[in-house]
Amino acid sequence: MAAPSEMYIADATKGFDALFSNDIDGAKAIFGAKPASPFHLLGLGSTIFLQACLGMESGVVAEAVKALNEAEAAARAQLKSSKSAKSLTRFPPGTEWEILHADAVVLQGLTNALSETYYGYMQSLYALNSAHSKFNKLHKTVFPRGVDAYRTPSTTPALSRASSMQAAPSATLVSQTPTAKTGLFGRLIFASAGPSTEVRTDAPPDGALEEMIVSGAAFGNGLFNLVLSLLPSKMRGLIGFLGFKADRPAALKQLAVAAAISTDPHAVFAGWQAEEAYILKQYLGIIERLESRYPKGTLWILSRAKLSLFTYKSQEAIKTLQDALAPGAASGFIQADALLVFELAWALLAEARYAEAAEAFLRMKQMNSWSRVTYLALASGCYILMGNLDEAQKLLDQIPSRFRRTKPGEGEIPTESYIKQKLVDWKEKHAKRGGKGRLVDVIKISPADELAIIWNNHHRMPKNITIIQIGKLTALSPLPKIPSPLQMELAAASDNGLVDLESPEELASRSLLLGILYRTIGEYKTSRLFFDDCLGRRARLSTSWIPSTAMFELATLDLLETESSTKPDTVPSTPGVSTPNSVATSTAESAAKELWRKTLNAATTKLDEAVSLSTNAPAMAGRIEARISMLRDEIVNKKAGLGL
Repeated sequence: MAAPSEMYIADATKGFDALFSNDIDGAKAIFGAKPASPFHLLGLGSTIFLQACLGMESGVVAEAVKALNEAEAAARAQLKSSKSAKSLTRFPPGTEWEILHADAVVLQGLTNALSETYYGYMQSLYALNSAHSKFNKLHKTVFPRGVDAYRTPSTTPALSRASSMQAAPSATLVSQTPTAKTGLFGRLIFASAGPSTEVRTDAPPDGALEEMIVSGAAFGNGLFNLVLSLLPSKMRGLIGFLGFKADRPAALKQLAVAAAISTDPHAVFAGWQAEEAYILKQYLGIIERLESRYPKGTLWILSRAKLSLFTYKSQEAIKTLQDALAPGAASGFIQADALLVFELAWALLAEARYAEAAEAFLRMKQMNSWSRVTYLALASGCYILMGNLDEAQKLLDQIPSRFRRTKPGEGEIPTESYIKQKLVDWKEKHAKRGGKGRLVDVIKISPADELAIIWNNHHRMPKNITIIQIGKLTALSPLPKIPSPLQMELAAASDNGLVDLESPEELASRSLLLGILYRTIGEYKTSRLFFDDCLGRRARLSTSWIPSTAMFELATLDLLETESSTKPDTVPSTPGVSTPNSVATSTAESAAKELWRKTLNAATTKLDEAVSLSTNAPAMAGRIEARISMLRDEIVNKKAGLGL
């Protein structure tokens, strides 16, 4: 007869199957039917957590916090009572409850971080500190030799009890005594550690309970490290003082291991977390596993579309998203469906299908209450790009009354801070021109174009559309002093004696956009000139997000330019045979390595400066720093690959 824990896992897994097949109500019904089971309580908390993090709605976030608090308390109670019981697995008694408790705590931390405020980050840090020692201990118990020997979805089939014996590491005896921690909290937590016990570890998981433990340990530690790596730099500095070290590559590896476990829900969560930072092969392996298990799951449809976008198959991505959103095809998981709509809107914007993009952004208002102001500004920006100023003005008129009211201690949504400042700037420009006419008439750079920088959307644009956009921006007066390598017919200048771009902010914004667009089509020299021009204006942009973003984009340009100039020779040389060609190849490789060393060091310096500049734009600092953090990881990986 199965143990109660295994019966609870089997039943709770049905709830997760419903969740990842878009049946939110069915999942909640299954999880809610057994309120005494920590597995079900965590399932309910995880379901509401997914709704909260996908929808970013304050009411749902509060509900998620409540559910996760109940799950954490139930798991803690079970953990306490299990210490004297006989273990149901090869792991120490109560390990499964340790996993559940740590999962609940780290999800609490993630939920607190959704606010994108430093108060929320501090609450998140408090929760993560509580989870840190648990995951560290669990990881050492379950993976004493690390996770490198475990399969991941991109290379092999899933681990299973029948087939994994040959590939899994051999079983070993390890001590459970925790190692000393260097961090302050770590030392306090481990000061009263109990006696060590010997357990058999890193053999293949045997049964649902052990699958849950192995997958849960990899998932929890991976997610924990991923969260730390994406916190703003000030928070990472604090967690470093406390003894934590963010390791994003290791985090993604651990999530991949979790994703390889065939039936445990942790595997599905791990696959969902593995986004564009994964190499495409790893990502594809995860998506294919989950699609086969949940063919109608919205999250995996979204992942498939993202994969198409990563590989510049934008039309394929748009079709995937539109098919999933067709009448009768939409799921009951409205937060996930909203993600499909939002992704579709950006894909359509990159293809210059402005009316359709505006419609998609406006559709978000009915699906999600995160920031209606942001959706209105984006839709208005789409109409400005297509020249439909009447529709753009109608949407602009709605914005002032739609700003979200913040509660005490709650931060303003970064994009709403940006839009609020843009309204001030536009009204000031409008007043300088006598206050006549419409506000939209003074807007020469679309807010959709500027927000697309933050969402890194311009790299998706086809070359022909990019060139058209370059022409539109170049035609704005005063004309740029930097010559264009492109042959373009510019629109005739206005005869009303007024220039299009007046403020340092507007001029810097155009230079930033042109730098990105020229880089998109491979015109690196011209791109660099525009980034330099943008940064040359930073002394007059004391509270702007533009200089820090330009410095980040310049670092990205450094890397792309070096990558383009050091592509390996396609003619192979014969190993071990010294020929003029092979000698030349060796010399070229040495020169390329030296060029990469200089480039990577220069890019790192630029990223340091970008972080420093981001303090001048606190509203957008978190988003900018997240992109900087991810690019730093790519630099570390490149250095490792080159042996630098």
